[in-house]
Amino acid sequence: MPEIAIGFWTNRLVVTAGGGILGEALNRSYLHHSGRVIVALMLWFGGALVWRAAAPQLARVTFWSALFAASVLGVVLARTIDAALGVGDPAATLQIVPLLVLSFVLCYRNTGTSAALTDHPVDELFFWPIAAITQVLGSALAGCSRYPGGPGYGLALMVIAVGLLTTIGLASLTRLPRAALFWIAFLLTGVAAALGGVRGYEIVFGY
Repeated sequence: MPEIAIGFWTNRLVVTAGGGILGEALNRSYLHHSGRVIVALMLWFGGALVWRAAAPQLARVTFWSALFAASVLGVVLARTIDAALGVGDPAATLQIVPLLVLSFVLCYRNTGTSAALTDHPVDELFFWPIAAITQVLGSALAGCSRYPGGPGYGLALMVIAVGLLTTIGLASLTRLPRAALFWIAFLLTGVAAALGGVRGYEIVFGY
Protein backbone atom coordinates (compact mmCIF):
# COMPACT_ATOMS: atom_id res chain seq x y z
CA MET A 1 0.00 0.00 0.00
CA PRO A 2 1.28 3.55 -0.67
CA GLU A 3 2.72 5.34 2.32
CA ILE A 4 0.08 6.89 4.54
CA ALA A 5 1.08 10.46 3.77
CA ILE A 6 -0.31 13.58 2.16
CA GLY A 7 -0.02 12.01 -1.28
CA PHE A 8 -2.03 9.01 -0.20
CA TRP A 9 -4.89 11.08 1.23
CA THR A 10 -4.89 13.40 -1.78
CA ASN A 11 -5.25 10.41 -4.09
CA ARG A 12 -7.90 9.03 -1.77
CA LEU A 13 -10.00 12.19 -2.10
CA VAL A 14 -9.56 12.51 -5.88
CA VAL A 15 -10.26 8.86 -6.66
CA THR A 16 -13.23 8.63 -4.30
CA ALA A 17 -14.74 11.90 -5.51
CA GLY A 18 -14.51 10.59 -9.06
CA GLY A 19 -16.26 7.44 -7.93
CA GLY A 20 -18.86 9.61 -6.22
CA ILE A 21 -19.63 11.43 -9.46
CA LEU A 22 -20.09 8.15 -11.34
CA GLY A 23 -22.14 6.67 -8.50
CA GLU A 24 -24.39 9.72 -8.38
CA ALA A 25 -24.91 9.49 -12.15
CA LEU A 26 -25.90 5.83 -11.79
CA ASN A 27 -28.26 6.67 -8.92
CA ARG A 28 -30.08 9.32 -10.90
CA SER A 29 -30.26 7.24 -14.08
CA TYR A 30 -30.87 3.70 -12.83
CA LEU A 31 -32.37 3.97 -9.35
CA HIS A 32 -35.33 1.79 -10.31
CA HIS A 33 -32.92 -0.88 -11.58
CA SER A 34 -30.44 -0.54 -8.73
CA GLY A 35 -30.37 -4.30 -8.09
CA ARG A 36 -28.80 -4.98 -11.47
CA VAL A 37 -26.45 -2.04 -11.09
CA ILE A 38 -25.29 -3.28 -7.67
CA VAL A 39 -24.61 -6.78 -9.03
CA ALA A 40 -22.61 -5.29 -11.90
CA LEU A 41 -20.65 -3.05 -9.51
CA MET A 42 -19.93 -5.96 -7.15
CA LEU A 43 -18.59 -7.96 -10.09
CA TRP A 44 -16.46 -4.97 -11.07
CA PHE A 45 -15.16 -4.61 -7.50
CA GLY A 46 -14.46 -8.34 -7.30
CA GLY A 47 -12.68 -8.22 -10.64
CA ALA A 48 -10.51 -5.35 -9.42
CA LEU A 49 -9.49 -7.41 -6.38
CA VAL A 50 -8.70 -10.43 -8.55
CA TRP A 51 -6.55 -8.19 -10.76
CA ARG A 52 -4.79 -6.90 -7.65
CA ALA A 53 -4.01 -10.43 -6.50
CA ALA A 54 -2.83 -11.47 -9.96
CA ALA A 55 -0.61 -8.46 -10.60
CA PRO A 56 1.47 -7.69 -7.48
CA GLN A 57 3.89 -5.69 -9.62
CA LEU A 58 1.07 -3.18 -10.21
CA ALA A 59 0.23 -2.76 -6.54
CA ARG A 60 -0.43 0.99 -6.68
CA VAL A 61 -2.53 0.86 -9.83
CA THR A 62 -4.62 -2.06 -8.62
CA PHE A 63 -5.08 -0.47 -5.18
CA TRP A 64 -6.57 2.74 -6.58
CA SER A 65 -8.60 0.85 -9.17
CA ALA A 66 -10.18 -1.27 -6.44
CA LEU A 67 -10.79 1.80 -4.29
CA PHE A 68 -12.47 3.60 -7.19
CA ALA A 69 -14.77 0.62 -7.72
CA ALA A 70 -15.53 0.52 -3.98
CA SER A 71 -16.41 4.22 -3.97
CA VAL A 72 -18.89 3.83 -6.84
CA LEU A 73 -20.42 0.80 -5.15
CA GLY A 74 -20.62 2.67 -1.84
CA VAL A 75 -22.59 5.57 -3.31
CA VAL A 76 -25.08 3.30 -5.06
CA LEU A 77 -25.53 0.99 -2.04
CA ALA A 78 -26.09 3.92 0.33
CA ARG A 79 -28.77 5.40 -1.93
CA THR A 80 -30.40 2.00 -2.45
CA ILE A 81 -30.58 1.32 1.30
CA ASP A 82 -32.08 4.76 1.80
CA ALA A 83 -34.69 4.18 -0.90
CA ALA A 84 -35.50 0.68 0.37
CA LEU A 85 -36.11 1.89 3.92
CA GLY A 86 -38.09 4.87 2.70
CA VAL A 87 -37.30 6.88 5.82
CA GLY A 88 -34.32 9.00 4.79
CA ASP A 89 -30.55 8.87 5.05
CA PRO A 90 -30.20 9.00 8.86
CA ALA A 91 -31.96 5.66 9.23
CA ALA A 92 -29.88 4.18 6.42
CA THR A 93 -26.76 5.26 8.28
CA LEU A 94 -27.90 3.51 11.46
CA GLN A 95 -28.29 0.28 9.50
CA ILE A 96 -24.67 0.39 8.32
CA VAL A 97 -22.88 1.18 11.60
CA PRO A 98 -23.53 -2.22 13.31
CA LEU A 99 -22.31 -4.03 10.19
CA LEU A 100 -19.09 -2.02 10.21
CA VAL A 101 -18.52 -2.68 13.92
CA LEU A 102 -19.16 -6.41 13.41
CA SER A 103 -16.65 -6.43 10.54
CA PHE A 104 -13.95 -4.93 12.75
CA VAL A 105 -14.71 -7.43 15.53
CA LEU A 106 -14.47 -10.39 13.14
CA CYS A 107 -11.26 -9.02 11.67
CA TYR A 108 -9.66 -8.56 15.08
CA ARG A 109 -10.70 -12.01 16.25
CA ASN A 110 -9.19 -13.63 13.15
CA THR A 111 -6.07 -11.53 12.55
CA GLY A 112 -5.36 -9.68 15.78
CA THR A 113 -5.33 -6.38 13.87
CA SER A 114 -7.85 -3.72 12.85
CA ALA A 115 -7.87 -4.53 9.13
CA ALA A 116 -4.40 -3.20 8.46
CA LEU A 117 -3.34 -3.61 4.83
CA THR A 118 -0.09 -5.58 4.75
CA ASP A 119 1.59 -8.10 2.51
CA HIS A 120 -0.37 -10.91 4.12
CA PRO A 121 -3.33 -12.14 2.02
CA VAL A 122 -5.48 -12.66 5.14
CA ASP A 123 -5.17 -8.95 6.03
CA GLU A 124 -6.28 -7.93 2.54
CA LEU A 125 -9.17 -10.36 2.81
CA PHE A 126 -10.56 -8.22 5.62
CA PHE A 127 -9.33 -4.81 4.49
CA TRP A 128 -11.35 -4.58 1.30
CA PRO A 129 -14.79 -5.54 2.65
CA ILE A 130 -14.28 -3.12 5.54
CA ALA A 131 -13.11 -0.42 3.13
CA ALA A 132 -16.25 -0.95 1.03
CA ILE A 133 -18.56 -0.86 4.06
CA THR A 134 -16.80 2.27 5.34
CA GLN A 135 -17.37 3.90 1.97
CA VAL A 136 -21.06 3.02 2.10
CA LEU A 137 -21.23 4.63 5.55
CA GLY A 138 -19.36 7.70 4.29
CA SER A 139 -21.79 8.06 1.39
CA ALA A 140 -24.76 7.68 3.74
CA LEU A 141 -23.36 10.33 6.09
CA ALA A 142 -22.86 12.63 3.11
CA GLY A 143 -26.50 12.07 2.27
CA CYS A 144 -27.46 12.99 5.83
CA SER A 145 -25.77 16.38 5.46
CA ARG A 146 -27.93 17.11 2.38
CA TYR A 147 -31.10 15.69 3.92
CA PRO A 148 -33.70 18.30 5.01
CA GLY A 149 -32.72 19.35 8.51
CA GLY A 150 -29.12 18.26 7.98
CA PRO A 151 -26.10 20.53 8.47
CA GLY A 152 -25.74 21.34 4.78
CA TYR A 153 -22.75 21.15 2.47
CA GLY A 154 -20.63 23.94 3.95
CA LEU A 155 -21.06 23.04 7.61
CA ALA A 156 -20.49 19.35 6.87
CA LEU A 157 -17.15 20.12 5.21
CA MET A 158 -16.19 22.30 8.18
CA VAL A 159 -16.94 19.45 10.60
CA ILE A 160 -14.94 17.05 8.44
CA ALA A 161 -11.98 19.45 8.35
CA VAL A 162 -12.03 19.78 12.15
CA GLY A 163 -12.27 16.00 12.47
CA LEU A 164 -9.29 15.46 10.18
CA LEU A 165 -7.19 18.07 11.99
CA THR A 166 -8.08 16.43 15.30
CA THR A 167 -7.10 13.03 13.93
CA ILE A 168 -3.76 14.41 12.71
CA GLY A 169 -3.18 15.94 16.13
CA LEU A 170 -3.96 12.66 17.89
CA ALA A 171 -1.58 10.82 15.56
CA SER A 172 1.20 13.32 16.30
CA LEU A 173 0.73 13.81 20.04
CA THR A 174 -0.65 10.53 21.37
CA ARG A 175 0.02 6.82 21.19
CA LEU A 176 -3.46 5.89 20.12
CA PRO A 177 -3.58 2.89 17.76
CA ARG A 178 -2.61 4.04 14.28
CA ALA A 179 -5.03 1.60 12.68
CA ALA A 180 -7.96 3.22 14.51
CA LEU A 181 -6.85 6.70 13.46
CA PHE A 182 -6.40 5.48 9.89
CA TRP A 183 -9.99 4.25 9.70
CA ILE A 184 -11.32 7.46 11.25
CA ALA A 185 -9.49 9.45 8.58
CA PHE A 186 -10.63 6.97 5.93
CA LEU A 187 -14.26 7.51 6.93
CA LEU A 188 -13.96 11.30 7.11
CA THR A 189 -12.28 11.56 3.72
CA GLY A 190 -14.94 9.22 2.35
CA VAL A 191 -17.67 11.59 3.51
CA ALA A 192 -15.82 14.58 2.04
CA ALA A 193 -15.30 12.80 -1.27
CA ALA A 194 -18.94 11.72 -1.44
CA LEU A 195 -20.02 15.33 -0.90
CA GLY A 196 -17.53 16.41 -3.53
CA GLY A 197 -18.90 13.80 -5.91
CA VAL A 198 -22.43 15.13 -5.57
CA ARG A 199 -21.30 18.71 -6.03
CA GLY A 200 -19.11 17.67 -8.96
CA TYR A 201 -22.05 15.91 -10.60
CA GLU A 202 -24.22 19.01 -10.20
CA ILE A 203 -21.48 21.20 -11.71
CA VAL A 204 -20.76 18.87 -14.64
CA PHE A 205 -24.39 18.12 -15.52
CA GLY A 206 -25.95 21.36 -14.33
CA TYR A 207 -28.35 19.83 -11.77
